[in-house]
Amino acid sequence: MHSPNADACVIATSVEACRASLNTLLVLLLHCCWLDVLAGQQVQVLLSSCGCCTLLAHWSPELHSCCGCCCCSCCRLQMFGEGKHPHIERLFETRLAPFLSQKAFNFWSTRLWYFKQGLYYQGGMGKLCWVLQTLAMCCGLHFSMKRLANAQTLQEQRRQWDSLALVYFCKHGPQLLVWLFSKLLALLLFNRFVLWFGGGVPGKQYALIQQDGIPIEKYLARTVDGIAENSHLRKSNYFYYNCITGHFLRDNCPAYLRAPEFARLHGGLINRLTIASGFFLDELRARKYTKVRAEP
Repeated sequence: MHSPNADACVIATSVEACRASLNTLLVLLLHCCWLDVLAGQQVQVLLSSCGCCTLLAHWSPELHSCCGCCCCSCCRLQMFGEGKHPHIERLFETRLAPFLSQKAFNFWSTRLWYFKQGLYYQGGMGKLCWVLQTLAMCCGLHFSMKRLANAQTLQEQRRQWDSLALVYFCKHGPQLLVWLFSKLLALLLFNRFVLWFGGGVPGKQYALIQQDGIPIEKYLARTVDGIAENSHLRKSNYFYYNCITGHFLRDNCPAYLRAPEFARLHGGLINRLTIASGFFLDELRARKYTKVRAEP
């Protein structure tokens, strides 16, 4: 991959490092704490949109390896990424491994089972989505959630959402029982530990929500209800569609997975990305770059 040059763009993935450079540089922050797999894909979205030479500087070996695998896949493979592959061992050995860095090879060679269970069920948020899907299945809501995610219109999606027994209970059930149920969920699933490692919600952000006087369970319920009522998952919200189903669709996926943008990446644009396993400030001090960007 090409080395960064004077036209390169450093993607900052450290909050503290970004703050240190606010007085002299334009900084747009990239959060990648919730799921390194999707963070690696987000880098490719930025690359396809800006087109400039880009350096990813981050200390996380997981993000380094995920980006390395994503880039290698864009160069060597032409297939839609559903997060699973029945012959991943052969594919990895013949098409990917020879072109990966040693660090990325060591990381993925022991984690090929990710592509059996589903790549998007890995990482902190991936595990949380898997747990929530398992709970939905145990409660008999598995097929209802599938119908919700695949509703062809927003109106149909709203009907599916409001017809879910759990949603009906939370909206119309006895207030005392709803309050007890919400507190139980807050204790088990919406505590600081789960929200940080599973949802990428830092402790300070959690504290800000509490300072507003809104219980975390009410805040999340309001957010999820707003999404279900106002955002069509099947057609225009690939993020939550992936959370529910564990995969993308060809007409509901990140921009870089769509045919035109993927063709650009596959055609050589991906070679403009350089992955550095280190710290943002070390790269910044090299003074090689004209722009510093990061993405939320």
